Amino acid sequence: MKGNVTYLVLVVFLLIAGRNAAEASFPNKLADSVAYACQEISIPLGDGDVCLSGTMTIPEHTGKETKVAILVSPPQVEKRDYFGVFSSLSDELSRNGVAVLRFDNRTFDPATTSMHTHAKDVESVVAFVRKQEEFRNARIGLVGHSEGGCVAMIVAARSSDVNFLIFLSTVGINGKEHSLRAMKEGIKHFLALASSTKILVPSTKIANRDKIANRVVHAYSIYADIVNQESDTSIIKQRMKDEYLRQEYEQDKPRISFEEYCQQIYKQDLQPWTMAMFRFKPNDYLPKIQVPVLAVCGSRDWKVPAKDNLKGLKKGLAKGGNKQVKTVIIKDMNHDYEIVDKSHDYDAHTPHSLTPQKPKKLNIAPGVWPIM
Repeated sequence: MKGNVTYLVLVVFLLIAGRNAAEASFPNKLADSVAYACQEISIPLGDGDVCLSGTMTIPEHTGKETKVAILVSPPQVEKRDYFGVFSSLSDELSRNGVAVLRFDNRTFDPATTSMHTHAKDVESVVAFVRKQEEFRNARIGLVGHSEGGCVAMIVAARSSDVNFLIFLSTVGINGKEHSLRAMKEGIKHFLALASSTKILVPSTKIANRDKIANRVVHAYSIYADIVNQESDTSIIKQRMKDEYLRQEYEQDKPRISFEEYCQQIYKQDLQPWTMAMFRFKPNDYLPKIQVPVLAVCGSRDWKVPAKDNLKGLKKGLAKGGNKQVKTVIIKDMNHDYEIVDKSHDYDAHTPHSLTPQKPKKLNIAPGVWPIM
């Protein structure tokens, strides 16, 4: 991406450093390094019966102008370093004068965990930081990646303690549309990966990708309509049976009973986390956000495609009159903030990829600094 990049006060800009920064046509000179200290902390939730463990990196000099960035991962991810993305980000930010808190999420519980329960935890984290004497008057911001960005969006829409917001590859369109599109692309990319690594039989060739993906997406489009129309789980289950599960069962011909087949589907598709994403509507939150916002996506991100999602984020924020918004697309970057080999039509590697090779060390080297 080329051109001058101008940001509003207290918006922090993330880019890929070194070679990757040059490819993105962004400057790669960092501000002079600032020493920082690391503190292991315990953050109480609710009545204090549950605590989250975290690491706070604090620059040597703090004061009224100190900014604090709280890093928010998706609710399914439990470790604070987030595959190395957040540990790298914390180091770069704190070397450039920003205090950073990254924390372990509470253990993922399929029966209860969703973006909404995670948002409550993040609100507790924000309150914890605000209570610290040295950060009582600091500007606190949320930096959320992927579904973590959706969580940050929810919190920022209802908390006056959030002073800036950074979306990293965050959904800006309705969850139903996003989920179906990501599912279709995910199947195609998985089959491409499977074909290239010979994980599956040769029948999963490129020519069949669209046919297989379309069949799965058709079933889930029915499911998406049901969960957006109904709130009663028993009604959802019955409609799923009547409207598409019976047809899928007869087509798949699995060696289990229809009831067993349905129970397997229910176990995955009726998790609060799954339903919350299919029901997610950014415009329920974006118009309420009145703080500076930076939204970043990669041009090679098939999970959260840059153009439509950045457009959706900007449009939703504009509905509430927020003009303090900057969107950036980083050339050839994927969802995991790596530069993707142009010779592949799928991500050669992601932390979640199914691959027989040992995962390589993530080549993530973000350079981060505040732009006044």
